[in-house]
Amino acid sequence: MSIYLYELKKLCGIRIIFIFLCFMAVKLATTYFYYPPEYEFSKDFYREYTDTLFGEHTAEKEQYILGEQARLEDILSRKEETESAYIRDEITLEEYIDFNTEYIRAENQLSAFNKIYEKYEYFLTVEDKGPQYFYDLDVIEYLGEYGADVLLLLFLIIFGLRFWDYDRLCGMSLSVISTPLGRIKRDNIKCAALITMTVISSLLSFIPDIISFCMRCGGEMLNMPLCSMAEFGCCGYQLSVLGYMLLVLLVRTVWAVSMCVLLCLIYKLIINMYAGVALSAAVILLPVMAGYGLPPELRTVLIGSQLTGFSVLETSIPCSMLTAVIITAAMYGIIILAAKKKRI
Repeated sequence: MSIYLYELKKLCGIRIIFIFLCFMAVKLATTYFYYPPEYEFSKDFYREYTDTLFGEHTAEKEQYILGEQARLEDILSRKEETESAYIRDEITLEEYIDFNTEYIRAENQLSAFNKIYEKYEYFLTVEDKGPQYFYDLDVIEYLGEYGADVLLLLFLIIFGLRFWDYDRLCGMSLSVISTPLGRIKRDNIKCAALITMTVISSLLSFIPDIISFCMRCGGEMLNMPLCSMAEFGCCGYQLSVLGYMLLVLLVRTVWAVSMCVLLCLIYKLIINMYAGVALSAAVILLPVMAGYGLPPELRTVLIGSQLTGFSVLETSIPCSMLTAVIITAAMYGIIILAAKKKRI
């Protein structure tokens, strides 16, 4: 236990903690430089509709949507008739101006209403899941970007491999532990310390995620059902927005730990920190880059894809993780065999 605590203390030095906090601060600072995207419809009118309809879909809200559709169609269909009536002096100038004002507003409302109507039609297909109307544009944008924590992965790769180089650079390991059994025990303890730091770092990295979400979308949006957004309707689990983020965090943490084990094996194979960083990045990133054209069932069993959390939406998590464990274990086995041959 004392060796384990010593290794953990090396990992949790003041400099490393400071750098980790800087990474998380950079991650949080990106919220201040976020620029909302432009939409083809008016966000103000869309917000008005969602505020009016806020909550679960009901028969009264269905009547409102159908009535609003009829109202807009009626206004837009009367333009030529009203112009003709004004030319024939059948209506006054004030009435004509009032109609034009109403017509322009209806034109601007129509694109936003079409978005609401699409949501209404989608809600009819998932009515049993209890979808709710709310202003979801910011939430959709945030969750669309939510996945792999690049800064956390960079931190784990660099400092994970730097941790393995620490003793060698200090000239300590060979002088302290000379027997093969002792070195194996030491390596296992170092790996356990690295995994502990990975889990803690992954959990702490979730704090900026929550803060960033609340700043962009509002804390009350965390309780909204994920099925309310058609973009995430393919998720097979009935989750809230917070539940989805936690599930992505779980998948991300599990595979971040797997990545750290892989880093340990890569380092033992090549004993070079810089080559280890390059090889680790290749192992993690290449499957993602090559997997865009693959079906979800294949794409989500690659370690790089698992780190993004996309498997939460695209496949059954138990099946994809079980398959991914088998594939990753096979990768570990190949590296171990290669390392043994190198030693022989």
